[in-house]
Amino acid sequence: MRALPVRIEALPGTDPQMAARLTRRSLGFNALEPLPYLILAIERMGVRVLGLPWNADTVDAFCAWAGPIPTIALASNVPGDRLRWTVAHELAHLILHRDAMPGKQAEVEADAFAAELLTPIDAIRQQMPAHPTLQTLTMMKSQWRVSIKSLVRRARELGVVDQERATSLYRQISARGWNKAEPGYVPIEKPRALKKKVEIAIPGGHRELFAAEMGWSLELADMVLDQHASADDLPSGADSFDPFAGSVVVPLMGRQKRF
Repeated sequence: MRALPVRIEALPGTDPQMAARLTRRSLGFNALEPLPYLILAIERMGVRVLGLPWNADTVDAFCAWAGPIPTIALASNVPGDRLRWTVAHELAHLILHRDAMPGKQAEVEADAFAAELLTPIDAIRQQMPAHPTLQTLTMMKSQWRVSIKSLVRRARELGVVDQERATSLYRQISARGWNKAEPGYVPIEKPRALKKKVEIAIPGGHRELFAAEMGWSLELADMVLDQHASADDLPSGADSFDPFAGSVVVPLMGRQKRF
């Protein structure tokens, strides 16, 4: 079968929260539960997600429309909670800002979209403690798979804490060295589609052939494919993720090769 059609809808000018609710529905998730996974869900919608063997202190991901294909590239070694937020943020840019100029307002809208996609305000309102502490927010983090800092922001938006208390919580997070690595377990998601295509297109998934097709060294091919999930890496409930059974079209070095 051919590569998956793009089924995300560009919604320029739409309120970010409303766009997030519509996107959540199109991904097949209800409005009151944590997303069990995000990257695989948007891959099913035709978003190309590429894991890169590269990391930087200032950039976790970037996105672009590669012609008609929405694409998100991910840096490596990003904590699971930050990765999910980053993917949601970049998805917002693809949906809301395809033809818009980058700027502060676009970043504010992308953050609002990410917050509503990952932690719908009506659901969080029901679960937010009346007097949140870092301990209770850490427990919520493991359930909703978002950062403690994003939950502090939600508590402030709900009026559960005032600005003074929110600032105090942010300072506690910083003082404990949690700005880059918080406590609380959030599994690291990996994209699947590229590795799945290679497994189908190249008998036995031989990386030597993949490297040759891409014009890469074997070392680079290994590093790239290691950023993508194998069937054994898929999260619970996503084990049937197999959208590429049959013949596929695999983009290689800017051209398409049919297998």
